[in-house]
Amino acid sequence: RLEKMLKELRLKGYVRDFEIGVITKNGNILPMGMSISVLKEDGRVIGSVCVARDLTQIKQVQKDLEKSKEAAEAASRARSEFLANISHEIRTPMNAILGFAETLLNETVNERHRRFLETILSSGRNLLALIDDILDLSKIEAGKLKLQPEPVDIKSLVYEIRSIFLDRAEKKGLEFIVDINP
Repeated sequence: RLEKMLKELRLKGYVRDFEIGVITKNGNILPMGMSISVLKEDGRVIGSVCVARDLTQIKQVQKDLEKSKEAAEAASRARSEFLANISHEIRTPMNAILGFAETLLNETVNERHRRFLETILSSGRNLLALIDDILDLSKIEAGKLKLQPEPVDIKSLVYEIRSIFLDRAEKKGLEFIVDINP
């Protein structure tokens, strides 16, 4: 390294921010940053100017930043793993709830009960979609999300929202009217 620095000094007449380890009296290696410029007079070298600075604190800050970065990456991996596990744990019972609600819906003739079951189904599907959205956020952060544009039936979406809030609106004496222009 020293040879490289001297060669650069001869060619350019200066060296900027060259790092070198200096051995101290007690045998420790002190990281130093050096900048050297050759002084010339009438084309001949008459001396040099060297500025050296102790890089110990800078090196320590770099190590601390690297440790912090590694800890943040580990936390991010743990969070993503947690979200994947918890989503699986939520999906399994949610699918059972939706399955039973769908079975009851097919066997129920009471219109009010059918509305309740449709709301349970709709809300459950929305909850599963929310879980998927949370997982998608993790994928976005990891740079692994692939977008898949698809058409949306706005009319169905609005009626689904209506079915979720209809019972609450009726309990408050309100009407929830949906009027969609064909």
